Formats: sequence, C-alpha cells, structure tokens
Amino acid sequence: MGKHSLGKLKKAKNPAPDVETDLQEAAVLHEAGELALAEAAYKKILAKAPLQADALYLLGYIQQQKKDWPRALKFFDRALRVNPDNPSYLINRAATLWALDRFDAALADYGKAAVLDNGNPESHYNLGVALASRMSFDEAVASFNQALALQPDHSNAQICKDKALASLRQTVILVESPETLVEKGYGLESQTRYTDALACYRAALAIDPECMDARWMETLVSLRLGDFGLGFANYELRWQNPRLKLTKQEYNQELWLGQASLAGKTILLHAEQGYGDTLQFCRYAQLLSQPRTVLETQGATVFLLVPAPLKNLLTGLSGVSQLFVGGETLPHFDYHCPLMSLALGLGTKLSNIPANIPYIFSSPDKVKAWQVQLGENTGTKMPPRVGLVWSGNAKHANDLNRSIPLKLMLKLIADIPAQFVSLQNELRPVDQLTLGQHPKVRHFGNQIKDFSDTAGLLELMDLVICVDTSVAHLAGAMGKPVWLLLPFNADWRWLIGRDDSPWYPTIRLFRQSSAGDWDSVLDRVKQALQKYVGCA
Repeated sequence: MGKHSLGKLKKAKNPAPDVETDLQEAAVLHEAGELALAEAAYKKILAKAPLQADALYLLGYIQQQKKDWPRALKFFDRALRVNPDNPSYLINRAATLWALDRFDAALADYGKAAVLDNGNPESHYNLGVALASRMSFDEAVASFNQALALQPDHSNAQICKDKALASLRQTVILVESPETLVEKGYGLESQTRYTDALACYRAALAIDPECMDARWMETLVSLRLGDFGLGFANYELRWQNPRLKLTKQEYNQELWLGQASLAGKTILLHAEQGYGDTLQFCRYAQLLSQPRTVLETQGATVFLLVPAPLKNLLTGLSGVSQLFVGGETLPHFDYHCPLMSLALGLGTKLSNIPANIPYIFSSPDKVKAWQVQLGENTGTKMPPRVGLVWSGNAKHANDLNRSIPLKLMLKLIADIPAQFVSLQNELRPVDQLTLGQHPKVRHFGNQIKDFSDTAGLLELMDLVICVDTSVAHLAGAMGKPVWLLLPFNADWRWLIGRDDSPWYPTIRLFRQSSAGDWDSVLDRVKQALQKYVGCA
C-alpha cells in the first residue's frame, strides 16, 4: 500500500473557537511524538466538544500509529459522520480498512477521496496502489496517470505505474502459467468472486491437468457453489494434497464409494479431519443400514470408528451396529469408507442432502445433571436460556477469521434479558480473565469432559449463538435453534448467498458483509436477539 501519514500536522479547519488553541497545542504534542499526552489532550477537547471532527480524526490517527486498527476505525468513522467529505479522513480510514482486510470498503474510500480531492496527486496515487494490490492493473495505471498529470515528477507514481504496466502485460503473457492463474483465483476468492475464481482454476487446469492447487481450489469452489457432483468427486483428492497433511487410514478391505451393493455386507466408516466433520457426516450411517433399492431386503451392517471424545455421544447413533475408538480391536468387515467420502458414495446433491434432524441425541442422565446446576427454567415468564460459543480451536488454520474476541460477544448480550451460558470447554487466557469479570455468563469449562457433556448442556438451551466450530454441528444435528456467525469467505459447507443451511434446517446464518467486519454481524444478531427475547 501507499504511505498513509498525516505528514506535518496542519492547523485544523474551522475548529470551534473555544477549542482551537487546545487543538493546536495537542497537535504540537502529537508532532513531537508524545502520543500519550496528545491522546489525553484530544480526549479533553472531545469532553468539551464531542463532535469536534479533527480531534476525532487525530485520535484515530494515533491509534493507527499504534496499529490498533479496530480503535482507529471507530474514531475515523465518528469523524466522517461529522465531516463525510474530508479526503484526509477517508484516506486514513481506507488504510485502516485495508489493514483489517476489508478491501472493498477500503477501495470505496480511496475512490471517494480521489473524486473529492481531484487536484491532489496523492489521492490518485493511493487509489492506484490499492487497485494494483487487487490486481486491477488497468484501472491502477489510469490512477497513476492522473497523479503524474498533476505532478509529473511524482517518482513513486511513475515507479508504480511501470510495475502495473508490467503486471498487466505479464497477465497476458503468462496466461499459460497455472501458478499465475491460481494466485489470481485466490485473490478473487478473497473478494467472494467465486465464479471468476473458478474460471481461473479451470484455465490453469486446461494448461496443466495435474496442477494440484488448481484442482483442489476448483473442488472447494464447486462445493461452495452447490455443484456437489464435481465437488465431492474431486474431494477424494484430499489424500494426495500435501498442503492438507491428512493421514489416510489403510485397510486390506476394499474402499467403498458406491460401486457395489452393501446388502448383507459389513462396512467400517472411519472418522477423519475435525470433530465437526464427523458430526456432520455421521448422518449417512443410517442410510447405509437401510436397503438402497426395492429389490434389497436388507442394508449394510455398519461399524463406526470415531475419536474418543465422541464415543459417548455417538453410542446408539441410528444405523450403527457397533462403535469403536482408535486402538480397539475391530471385527471383520467387507468394505471401508472415510466418513467424508459417503456424500460421493451415496450420490449427494444439493436437492437430496439427508437432513432428518435430529439424528444426534443427548443423554437423559447428562441433561438431569446439568439441570441441577442450571436450575429450573420453566414457565412463560422465565427468560430464555442462550448458549454462547465465540472461539474454536486456536490451532485451526482459519481460526483468525472464524473466531471472535469474547469482548465483542459480551457487547452483543449487554442489556439482553436472558440467561447466558458459555458452551466453551476451553478458554484462552485473555478470555478467562474477561469472563471472570462478567458473572452474567455462566461457564462450566472443566466440567465438560467430552461431547456428551456438551450435548446435555445444549439440550437445555433455547437458542445457541456460535461461530463456525464443532458445537455448531452438534447443535444443528440435535435440531437446536442455532445462529451461526460466519466470516466473509466462509467454509464451503455453508454455501453462498443464503442465510439458511440445507444440512441443518434449524441453523440461521449471519455472514460478514466484508472481511473482518464482525461489528455489523453482531449488530444484526443483537437486533434479532432483542426481538427474540421480546425487548425490541
């Protein structure tokens, strides 16, 4: 990105007479690098004049200097509400949005600044840099040309223009490079331009059919778009993808992918990848245990191998004859199949996803034990009980995008007349400290030993609000009402452009409208929650 700084702090335009001197004194401190003193001075000005736009803007700039991007954005937003047509405000907010990966919103600010400050070469230069970073090289060249027309000796604009022109030519020249096309596809996916990304991956495959990155990304986009025929067929390549680092279970028995009748046969289904994947795809066991054609009188005898934390929960799962965990001796079986290959073997399409909900049930004993701790919650006047999950596995590759800070979740539930229960079994250190200061949320972390405990607690919830973790799959499989908070570029299983899920009919999706924008998601959820509890 281009350099986004205030340079020399200039005298504020039209400040209120009673704060002009204070503002200039604060600016002197700011220029001298005394950020703490300057910040205190700006806040003192706002105590007198809460709508003093320059003070708000300069506070935002201090947060920007400290790389506290969320706080910087809040101050820039407030300044722009007072003075929406200030190019400096827009440019610095754009830089902050960019740092938060909210690229579309940042581009909009850069573009507006360039229009408002059309005679300023820096505005066009900044826009050009942003466009080039998003591979819009032709538009970037036009912006650099405008900057150079206003300031012919703008060396940075000339350098960036030359690079953009070279990239533009290279895009044409290297159209036969699969690597270039895959990188372009990645960029398009980050903007949720999935159809365009798919075209890039397929162009790469037309050149090199063995390009694993292109094939895998084509797979995930196909699934996201609901093309399950191609998507699940290509999903079998997961074992060959070195980036995924998956361990394939090897058995002497034949792998079943739908090619043979299972009537009267035995099949071992084995879990893979995460707990959520197991909870989502174990639904297929019931289909295998039933006759698949009118000519068959019986289905398969199904054995299921799962991770130990899921054993108590899935004992008694419909369609499963025997359940095992790793290390236990397995009986004889005729075929085997990884759980996530069952969608292919059973010909799953968007129109025939098996969603016979619920298919996972809680233990009555677990429910009773939790009921003792939670107390009775019966009667029309009792407030609803809402379960919360704000973070998943910190080691997950996409954790940064899918988990949210507990502080944001606490803002969501502020002033809501409901009983809130943490469904987290593990807390990050910062969340543990925060939760200890907010007794409104009851937490039972060390009492949740496995997923059967979680299911018992879930059974007593009227509503579950959570991010994309295994608890969302468990609650959905149990038929509990779930409000799922999703990042901008969400996982393939949640598809695109919809607020419901064919996998789980009781789940309602709340998606980010731009990358990193949890604030707008939580605003919508809070409005829905107020309506849900009857206080809207």
